[in-house]
Amino acid sequence: MKGTWENINVEFDKNIGKQLFEILDDFEDETAARAEEIIKEKSYELCDLIKERSPYNNTSKTHYTHYRDGWKVKTRKFGVYKIYIISNQVQPTLTHLMERGWINQHTGKLVGRHPHIERSYNEIQEKLMEALLKLL
Repeated sequence: MKGTWENINVEFDKNIGKQLFEILDDFEDETAARAEEIIKEKSYELCDLIKERSPYNNTSKTHYTHYRDGWKVKTRKFGVYKIYIISNQVQPTLTHLMERGWINQHTGKLVGRHPHIERSYNEIQEKLMEALLKLL
């Protein structure tokens, strides 16, 4: 019989909904665990990149002698969320001055600008998004 669907019988297992839910739940758990690994990896990569690009002066007369060595990654947990915080533990007050510079009070010119945080962040953010999209 052309054009009719009368003879087609489709039977589903009674537990198909439960089976599909279990498969999707397993996929979600595996994906979330892998995404957390990727984010942790990129956080440490960002910290290393900021350390590498940070200004450094090995003379003891400057205020930022140990600025480069102070970058650390801290992990904080808020409920089910895990947050990675990258900050300078040794000289936290210098981060804005090093990134943006300051106005010299005698000359009125912007001095001491060493952009290293924003550039590193933008670079790693692109890599992170690529890795997460590849995961899905």
